[in-house]
Amino acid sequence: MVFLKDYWRAADTHSEVETYHRLLQHGVRNVATAIAGGDVIGAHGVQKTLSQRFFDGDRVDVPERIHTRLVLKEIGRPLETYKGAKELISVTTQALVAHKDAWEKAGVLHGDVSPRNILIDVLASAKGPPQAFLIDWHLSKYKEDLQPSPSPSHSGGTWAFGSALSLKYPRKPKELADDLESFVYIPTYFSLRN
Repeated sequence: MVFLKDYWRAADTHSEVETYHRLLQHGVRNVATAIAGGDVIGAHGVQKTLSQRFFDGDRVDVPERIHTRLVLKEIGRPLETYKGAKELISVTTQALVAHKDAWEKAGVLHGDVSPRNILIDVLASAKGPPQAFLIDWHLSKYKEDLQPSPSPSHSGGTWAFGSALSLKYPRKPKELADDLESFVYIPTYFSLRN
């Protein structure tokens, strides 16, 4: 059994499968294994949205999107199914390790840290202590792409877990501090919810 993700990525981003390969090449721990993936090719080449052609760019910014598929080896259960505070902290810490490795070893910033992007590995956890992995790297940025840009771009992400600065200035490019702040909100959210 595998996990298939079918989505429309922003055309100005790296493909998620490319990012997973980069993470794997640099020995990043606690991330899913990409088996296959890439942009979907149709009769007329890569499948892209057309809607951006019909909007006035001065009033509405509609970015071009590319149809993409990704196959992941691991199957996970949602973080919200954690079994006690110890497991919550353990798996959140494992996701933080993945994030740290991604930044320090591979130069990749996740850009959308939230509970829905941390999964508990079903198979590994059945055999021993809970194992988690950080998923959804489609909004990630490479360190070399984080240079200041003359034109602002929407950084995206899950607003409920966004940093205070990214919420106050939504067009501000994501930084390492934004993702780290999001990790603080995850156990806080579940502690207050229960």
